[in-house]
Amino acid sequence: MVRKTKIIATVGPASDSKAGLNDLLATGLDAVRLNMSQRDLVYYADIIQRIREWPSVFETVGPAIMVDLAGPKIRTLNFSSGWDLKTGEVVLLGCEGAVDPTEGIPLTGEFRFQGIKPGASISADDGKILLDVTTTISNVLVEVKVRRGGLLLPRKGVNFINIELDVPTLTAKDAADFEFALDQEVDWVALSFVRRASDFNALQQIMDRKGKTIPVFAKIEKPEALDDLEAIVEQFDGVMVARGDLGVEVPIERLPAIQKQIIRRANMAGKPVIIATQLLATMQDNPYPTRAEVTDVANAVYDGADALLLTGETAVGKFPFETILQMDRIISEVEKDPEIDPRMAVIIPSQTDSDAISHAAGEIANLLNIKVIVTMTHSGATASSVSKYRPHATIYSMTPFLPVARRLKLTWGVRPIVVQPYTTTDEMLAFAEEKLLAMGAIQTGDSFILSAGIPIGKIGSTNMLKIQSVKSVNTL
Repeated sequence: MVRKTKIIATVGPASDSKAGLNDLLATGLDAVRLNMSQRDLVYYADIIQRIREWPSVFETVGPAIMVDLAGPKIRTLNFSSGWDLKTGEVVLLGCEGAVDPTEGIPLTGEFRFQGIKPGASISADDGKILLDVTTTISNVLVEVKVRRGGLLLPRKGVNFINIELDVPTLTAKDAADFEFALDQEVDWVALSFVRRASDFNALQQIMDRKGKTIPVFAKIEKPEALDDLEAIVEQFDGVMVARGDLGVEVPIERLPAIQKQIIRRANMAGKPVIIATQLLATMQDNPYPTRAEVTDVANAVYDGADALLLTGETAVGKFPFETILQMDRIISEVEKDPEIDPRMAVIIPSQTDSDAISHAAGEIANLLNIKVIVTMTHSGATASSVSKYRPHATIYSMTPFLPVARRLKLTWGVRPIVVQPYTTTDEMLAFAEEKLLAMGAIQTGDSFILSAGIPIGKIGSTNMLKIQSVKSVNTL
């Protein structure tokens, strides 16, 4: 049984050596995330080259690469000893250069304290530290009282609760990193701290200037994004539920319902949705997850997530490879559940011919117990449309274009395959049958469903559905 929910792993010190990266890729993951907040472009260029050189057998494509832009993340300054904060004490908190790290806590990031009033709450290190503003000294310096203390280490994230700071969604560093991603021809980019659909415009301007395009995930981690969620899903190519910052910015007890809401909205739009942060966090230090983590992963699968993202577990954890294999086992077990299909089914009226054909492909496969649906696609639209309806059958998406195949690595249930260019319906059927037989996906006597758009090459024109019976090995 082919796993349908995809796995993304973050590369870091625990997995970026030559042997480590090879071992990571050998686990069968679907995509690799590059966290652009950690290293320089020379480092990432080397990682990208090594991933692209990873050998893959003829019927598959290598892992997709996702560049995750740092965004306007506010962090504590890189100060060696950190700050031991005692509950009740008063300390200074300032923009970089406004306070010495021996006298207060300096923060990095392109922001100012305008609009911050006494009583405002600030959290640090994913909510472990809580601070209350007592005095706004200037637009670069405030005085805070420690509500919940602890050791605050360098480079830890800082969140301003229920306060919309005047910060750019796309920083100068992000713009440079985005151009790097375009030049490197990576498969996906994730834009951090998206607040509204119009945040996409800055990336579009860069793509227009360079004459290149790349699909973009909107990371939902600010409460403002929830107010514009429908427009964000429509504007972006996919969404990510970034539970780390989101779980600090909104009451944590709301997080499960918000996660389900975002997944449902993305499913209905036919856009891939990723769940991220602390899925198997215990495995950073231990070889086994907790029962709660196993249930968390399982629920994300039941909810209809396209992909699950491992962050610190594979970037800095002690058991990066074991973590991926453990996640694979959990997902695979959940997907055996006979009740999963009705739970994941998206009730969406078919609004276009393409929707109707894609929906019918899954329904016919279920009715006739056909195990394989083939989509012939130039853009990936046909495969995404079929995936939207979560059929029980495995979706083999065949395309002449390697970049399209790699992008589909993050779409639920889709196994992308690169085939030679085709120009007729007969060629599509012959290529599909030949590949499926060679892979062992079907045998003589089986049937498969083929969905495609005619005329060939016209994006979004899915209008053909055929049940093909395999009578003998077909070669061209």
